[in-house]
Amino acid sequence: MTGDRPLVGPRLVRTARRLGVALLLLYTAAWLVTRATRGPTRAVPAVQGHADAAYVADHLTVMTLNLAHGRSTGFHQLFTSTQRLRDNLEAVAAVMNREGPDVVAVQEADGPSAWSGRFDHVEYVADAAGYPVHLRGDHVLGPRLRYGTALISRYALHDPLSVTFPPTPPTFSKGFVVARVDHPHWPDGLDIVSIHLDFARSRVRGAQIDRLIEVLRERRRPVFIMGDFNMSWKNGNDLQRLADTLALESFSRRRSSSRSRPPASAWTGSSCPASSRSRSTGCWTMWSRITGAWSPASACAEPLAGQGALRASTRAWMAARSGWLGGASARNCR
Repeated sequence: MTGDRPLVGPRLVRTARRLGVALLLLYTAAWLVTRATRGPTRAVPAVQGHADAAYVADHLTVMTLNLAHGRSTGFHQLFTSTQRLRDNLEAVAAVMNREGPDVVAVQEADGPSAWSGRFDHVEYVADAAGYPVHLRGDHVLGPRLRYGTALISRYALHDPLSVTFPPTPPTFSKGFVVARVDHPHWPDGLDIVSIHLDFARSRVRGAQIDRLIEVLRERRRPVFIMGDFNMSWKNGNDLQRLADTLALESFSRRRSSSRSRPPASAWTGSSCPASSRSRSTGCWTMWSRITGAWSPASACAEPLAGQGALRASTRAWMAARSGWLGGASARNCR
């Protein structure tokens, strides 16, 4: 027994070296793949379809959904049949029809990709739900692989922009799309954003929020920000910093607010799809008070939405920047 002991140390060292080399090779491969598949830093996505110019709702209703590449609660889209992918996306379209939003922000939204049926998921959902206009920004773009964030709308989408954040190996690139909607409540137009932030590192999310703020300041419009932020609301974190930087205040239906709630006649909001399989739904509202007028928007964190059609998504949030949204009746999160 004593003679065997010296062999234990060298064996462990060799094993550790091999493991280290394997991890290094894996990280290098991930680094190369994520950099090679990064979408354009800044691009103008094509707007598909034409809106009915006669359609003008009394208030604007919005929704945010993570499509999860169409896999729903499945392990991975690569192991999900094309028919099941289509069924899952049709279930998402059914939720949209039930809730009736005017504009929908989606994340993990695939274009034709080898791992998810080789068809455009955004176009499929828009057609299935009867929405005339959509656009998609590809933040991951490679051979037979493209996906990112998107907007699906009853209104025309103007001045579109897709922004891909800098590469953050070993995770795939994230980003956001933004487009302007014209509505009588906003004479200069309203920007609507669909965003997806990194899930692994708070430092990276902070840098991505900085980029979002930079672009929105350039556009200088009232804005709804919706998407998968991959974080919860905490005092002092980057989500609160986003609200503070853009002059927002927050309100949670689950706790009392330090400020007076604006009058009900001034509310406009989102529809959060309910689900019997939903675990816990947290609803937040961010607003700015400008010249005595409230500018609210609802923000929903829905871990599982859409009749089981969506996976347990991480937090989904919306924000509203300076601008008058008034005269709207609310359909807030349930």
